[in-house]
Amino acid sequence: MRRKYKLTGCARFLIFLLIAGPVIYISATLITGTSPWEELKATMGWDEETAEVEQAPPATTDRADTLDPEDYEKEMKPGDPPAPPPPAPEEEAEAEAQPDATIQELKERIEDLEERVRQLESGQ
Repeated sequence: MRRKYKLTGCARFLIFLLIAGPVIYISATLITGTSPWEELKATMGWDEETAEVEQAPPATTDRADTLDPEDYEKEMKPGDPPAPPPPAPEEEAEAEAQPDATIQELKERIEDLEERVRQLESGQ
């Protein structure tokens, strides 16, 4: 007599993952020496300490492309590296001047190459 339902290979694999996934996760956390339940609580945000965290106000769109060190300090968590200092005005001026100089050099090079192409075309 034939079975009423037949499982495909994909269904067998999914059932295997449903059973083996949690077993592998629990054994891996036990091997590393941590409690799997505490690790799961911290990962899922079920920890009592994380439940009391206030939500940050939404970012304003008018300053979305600028980096403000004060914003970093507000969003910093314990153990995060300190916010980078703002660049000096002289560094900003140099950084803005460099792309202009590079663009100008590239334009001059393009003009030289176009002139050389014209010379080569006329000579042939």
